[in-house]
Amino acid sequence: MGELGGASQRWMIGWRNAQLRAAAGNASMVGVEVREIKWLPPPQGWVKINTDGAVKMTNGYAGAVVRDHHEDWLAGCSRNIGCTTVEEAEMWGIHDGLLLPWPLGVRQAILETDCLPAV
Repeated sequence: MGELGGASQRWMIGWRNAQLRAAAGNASMVGVEVREIKWLPPPQGWVKINTDGAVKMTNGYAGAVVRDHHEDWLAGCSRNIGCTTVEEAEMWGIHDGLLLPWPLGVRQAILETDCLPAV
C-alpha cells in the first residue's frame, strides 16, 4: 500500500476507535452499528475515481482523486465553488472527477461517491 493509503488507513482506524469509545460512553448510541470502511482497488486496467464535496459556512469545495489497481495516485483536482449547497458541491466533485481519466488514456473507470441524491 502506498504512503497515502497507509496514512489514510491509520487515520480511519484512529477515527473508528474514537467512535467506538464515544458509542460505549453514550446511551443514545445504543443500537448504532459501527463498520470499518475500506477502500478497495479497481480491477486491472480500470481506475477508481473517488469524489467528495463539502460546504462550510459560505464556501463550497469539491474534489476528486483517481487511483489505479496498484493503489497509485494518478490524478486529482479540487475546486473552491463559493456559496453553494452540499449537493451542488458533490456534483462538481463528480463532474471534475469524471474528466480526469480521459487525458490519461483511461476509458474504464469506477466512480465512488457518498452522495445518494447525486446517484
